[in-house]
Amino acid sequence: MFGLLGSIYSGFMPIGMAIFGPLADKIQLQWIMIASGVALIGIAGVMCCNRVFRKFL
Repeated sequence: MFGLLGSIYSGFMPIGMAIFGPLADKIQLQWIMIASGVALIGIAGVMCCNRVFRKFL
């Protein structure tokens, strides 16, 4: 399981760098981090409140 997760993380890291690298040139990094945190909290809230996802918790 940990090997699979490590492979997934390694595979998506270049994609993230390709997106957030040029984005950081246009928008200050602190605003990108704030927006990412707010989005993460929102996604967690939707998953917690949604009945379909709630059965997996």
